[in-house]
Amino acid sequence: MLRHNKPPSVHEGDLMIRRGFVIFSNTSLGASSSVVELSSDKGKVEGPIPSSPTTMMVPQLQRQIMALARKKGWGVSPSDIIFAEKIALIHQEVSEVLEAYRKNNMHGRDGVAEELADVLARIIHLAGIYQIDLEKAFAKKMKRNRGRDWNRDQLYIDKRKR
Repeated sequence: MLRHNKPPSVHEGDLMIRRGFVIFSNTSLGASSSVVELSSDKGKVEGPIPSSPTTMMVPQLQRQIMALARKKGWGVSPSDIIFAEKIALIHQEVSEVLEAYRKNNMHGRDGVAEELADVLARIIHLAGIYQIDLEKAFAKKMKRNRGRDWNRDQLYIDKRKR
């Protein structure tokens, strides 16, 4: 289920992940802040939804990003884009997260939080282009991950292959 709770602090233009919560705020996408506790109960909302910040689910974010992509000419269908270029742009944003971290800029302009929001926006945009249901894909992946043992010596051991 998705459970919404008020975060200890939210900064404008941020994406933070703390203790199983995703905190997203990006006014450039027309969104207010939202806090989402992640689990896998088919997107069910439980508990009070705070009046501020406004809560947005992945499909709502995707609709806003796709509308912005249409307006800005970033592409809204596979024929509009070059897949490798979109992956390279995601990689660029991830590199900018590391650069901000190295500068100890967590919440400022071009900080870790803002760059993580850029990564998320680019991933959601690419998923929108290919009509990928990220909530369903995420739930499926989390279910798969729960069946794995994680250790320092290997990235993972798939229990089904033992």
